[in-house]
Amino acid sequence: GEYQKFISGYGGAHNAYTSFEDTNYFFDINAAYLGQALDRFSQFFISPLFTEKYVDREKHAVESEYRAKYKDEARRGLDVLKEVVNPEHPFAKFSVGNLDTLADRPDSLVRDELISFYRQHYSANRMSLVVLGSESVAGLRSMVEERFAAVPDRDVQQHTIATPLFSQGRLPVELFVTPEQDIRNLDMTFPIADPRPYWEAKPMHLIADIIGHEGEGSLLQHLKQRGYAEGLSAGVGLQYRGGATLNVSIKLTESGYANRDEVVAAVFQTIDRIASEGIAPQRFDEQSKVSDIQFRYQDKRENIHYVLGLAASMSRYPATLVLKGPYLFDDYRPDLYQQYLAQLRPDNVLIMVTGPGLPANRSSRLYQTPYAVEPFAASQMQAWQGAGINSAIVMPGPNPFIPEEFERLVTSAQERKPRQLLAEDNLRIWHGDDEQFTAPRASLRVGFFSPLANDSARHRVLLQLYAATVVDRLNPKLYPALLTGFNARLGASRRGLELGIDGFSDKQIGLFEMMLAEIQQGPIDARRFADIKQELMRAWQNRKLQPPYQYISETLRNLLYTPSWNEDDKLAAIAELSVEDLEQYRRAFLGKLRIDVLAYGNITAEQSTGLKSLVQPLLSRVEGTVELPGVSLVALPPSGRWRYPLTLEHSDAAIAYYVQGESDDNQQRALMGLTGQIVRTPYYHSLRTEQQFGYVVYAATTVLERMPGLTFIVQSSVADAATLLAASDKLLRDFDQTAQAMTVAEFEQHKEALKSLINRPHKNLAHEAGFFWVQILQHYLEFDRREQLTLALDKIELEQWRRFYRDTLLPLPARSLVVTQAGDHQVGPKAWSQSRLIKDANSFRQAQQQRAYP
Repeated sequence: GEYQKFISGYGGAHNAYTSFEDTNYFFDINAAYLGQALDRFSQFFISPLFTEKYVDREKHAVESEYRAKYKDEARRGLDVLKEVVNPEHPFAKFSVGNLDTLADRPDSLVRDELISFYRQHYSANRMSLVVLGSESVAGLRSMVEERFAAVPDRDVQQHTIATPLFSQGRLPVELFVTPEQDIRNLDMTFPIADPRPYWEAKPMHLIADIIGHEGEGSLLQHLKQRGYAEGLSAGVGLQYRGGATLNVSIKLTESGYANRDEVVAAVFQTIDRIASEGIAPQRFDEQSKVSDIQFRYQDKRENIHYVLGLAASMSRYPATLVLKGPYLFDDYRPDLYQQYLAQLRPDNVLIMVTGPGLPANRSSRLYQTPYAVEPFAASQMQAWQGAGINSAIVMPGPNPFIPEEFERLVTSAQERKPRQLLAEDNLRIWHGDDEQFTAPRASLRVGFFSPLANDSARHRVLLQLYAATVVDRLNPKLYPALLTGFNARLGASRRGLELGIDGFSDKQIGLFEMMLAEIQQGPIDARRFADIKQELMRAWQNRKLQPPYQYISETLRNLLYTPSWNEDDKLAAIAELSVEDLEQYRRAFLGKLRIDVLAYGNITAEQSTGLKSLVQPLLSRVEGTVELPGVSLVALPPSGRWRYPLTLEHSDAAIAYYVQGESDDNQQRALMGLTGQIVRTPYYHSLRTEQQFGYVVYAATTVLERMPGLTFIVQSSVADAATLLAASDKLLRDFDQTAQAMTVAEFEQHKEALKSLINRPHKNLAHEAGFFWVQILQHYLEFDRREQLTLALDKIELEQWRRFYRDTLLPLPARSLVVTQAGDHQVGPKAWSQSRLIKDANSFRQAQQQRAYP
C-alpha cells in the first residue's frame, strides 16, 4: 500500500505481468523521485515479507481474477487446449489459480510454498533490470548498485523443457469447442523447434509474415473472395526454452464455418507455395531494410513500456544487441526456413474449431467448456497432404511503400501549436510544424463530418457500414504500408468519419489520395457487404457477454450522450439494410459534408494548403454551408442519484459509479482531476486489497467532451451490487477524515503529481497530433488546454479542495449515476432507497437538461 501510494503520489504508475517463462515488474515516476522509488522497489526482491494475512488476501484476489474472466472465450479455449497437450509439459498447468489450487493442505501451507518458490527462482543471475532516468549513466549505475547489490544470487541455472508439448501419437487431432458467444473461429497450432536461437535469421517472422499477409493475392484475400473469412493472423504463440508453436487463427464467416476443410486446405496451399518458391534473397533484404528503417527512426514509447520491453529482451539477445536484436536481419538461411516449413505439416497440427452446433462429449475442468476431441479422417489427411499450389494465393510482391526520402522538410518550427491556414464554408485546414521529433514523419487527421452521422439509429448503423466497407476495400492496398510503419485507419464517430495517417512523410500524400478515392466512390461488393453486416450484428449480439465491468462502463457512457444508440437499437436498424441503402446513404452523407484537416509534423505549410485540391472533389456536390448539430451530454441534476440496473448472463456483480462535475470550466476540471489523483489509490487499496471485493477495482477521472467527472468501477464474485455501492460511499465518507488531516505539503505533492501528468511530454509525433486533434474537435482552438488547466490547478488551495470534496462527494454524491449488474446476488429494494430508478434509457435522457458541445 505504501509503495502504491508513493508511486501514484508522485505522478507514476506501476504494474506487473507473468507470462509462461517470465514475471516482469515495472513502474514509472516523476524523475526527481526515482531513487526513493527504487529504494522501495528493490526490497521486493531482497526482503519480501509475504505477510500471512496478505498472502491470504492475495489468494482471494487470484480467485477474483479467475472468476472475472470465467466466461472469457480465450480462457475457455485455452482451458480445453491445456487438457489436450502432454500432461507432463508445464504448459498443461493451470496458469491463473483459484482458491482450490491455492488452498492450504495438511503437509503444505501456501505461504511456505510461496517462500520456497521465491528462494528457488528469484536469483540475481536469472534477473534483468532496466532503469531509465534523467541522471547520467554513471549516476544511474551507482544508484542501482547501491540498492540492488543485496539481491541474492543463488546461482540458479536456466533449464530447457525437454518434454514434448504433445505426447507421441497425439497429433494430428481436431478439437471442437462450444462457445457462449456467437463466434466462429478456426485455430491451427503447429509445435515447432524454438526459433529464438536463430534470432539473426528470424525464420518464423518471415514465414508467419507471408501466411498472415493481407495484401493482394494473400491467403486472407483469397478466403474473403470465397466468402469464408473475416480476419486472419499468424505468428509464434507459445515460446519457451525447448520449443514453440506457430499459430494460425482465422475468424470465419458462416460460409467459411460450413466449409472448414476447404479453409484448412488453403492454409496448407499457402505453406506449399512458400516451400515451393522459397524465401528469396530479395524478400529477406526487403524485410531487413524495412526493419532497419523502423529501428533508426523508431518513435519513442512511454518510458514504462520501453523499460519493460527491454527487460524482457535482455534474456533473449546478447548484451550489445539488446536494443537492436528484435530488428536485426543479418543471417539469410534458406535451409533453415525450409526446415521450419517442413514442420508445418497436416500430421503435425492441432486444429481447434470454435462455433455453434459442434459435437461435445466432455467439459473442461476449470472453465466447464464443452468440447470434443476427434482424429482426422484418413481421406481428409490425404487431401491436405496433397493440397498443392493454389494459383489464387501468391507470394507478396515488392512493397511500394518503403520510404526512400528521409529529408527533414521542417528545420525550425515557428510555433509547436497548430495554426489555421484555411477557413471556408465547409473546409478548415490546420497546420503544425514540428522540430521536437526529428524523424521524417507526418500525421494527418481528417474529419468528414455530417449532420447525418448520428441523428438516428439507422444513420448511425449506415455510417458504421460505410466505414467498414471502405476499410475492407482498402485493406489489401494499405497492408504493405502498415508493414513499413504506417498507421492508416478510418472509423465512424458521433460526428462522422475520422481518418488518420501516421508515418513517413515520403509516401503519405499518395496514401491519403488512395483512401479518399475509396471514401468517395469505391464499389460496394454485395458478398462482402453481407459478410460485414453479419460481422457487425454478431459483435453487437456478443457485447452483453463481455466482462460485466466493460459492458456497464460502455452503458454508462451511452446513458450520458444524446442521442445514443445501444446494441438493440442497432440490431433493429441493420436488419433490413441493403447495398442500395448504403449507396443511397453515401450520396446523402457526402452531400452534407464538412471537412476538417490537421496536417502536422514533417510537412510544409504549402503542402498542407495543397490538401485542399485533394478533398475539394468531395465538397463539390455540397450545397451551401453545412451546419453540424454538435454533441449533447446529459447534465445530471444537482440532487439525488440515478440508478440503471442490468442483468447480464454472468455470476459476478458489478457497479459503474459516476459523479459529474458542476460545470465544465477549468476550475471544476482541475478540482475533479485533483480528487481523482488523491482518491484513486485509497479506493483501490480499500476495496481490492483490504476488503477483497474483486480483481477489477479502480477509480479514474473521466472527461466526456469537456465535462469532468469521477468513475468508480468494481466487479465482484463475493458481494452484491448494493454492497459494492455502499462500500464505495463509505470509503468516500471516511476519506473526508483523511482530507481534513491532510497537510499543505501533502496536498501540494498531489498537485505537483497531477501537473506532471497533465504536462507529460508527448512521446511521439502521432500522440502529439492526436492531442491537438481532440482540441480541434472540442473547439479549444487556442490549443492551450493544458496551460489553462495547470493555471487553474495552481490557484487551488487545500481548504478550497476540502470544500469541493464535501460538496461533491458527501453525504451522497450529487449529480451521480450508477449502473449496476446483479449477477447471482439477490438485493432487496430497500438497498436502493437512496437512488432514483431509470426504467428506460431514452426517457431518462429526454427528461434531463442537456449540455451541448460543438
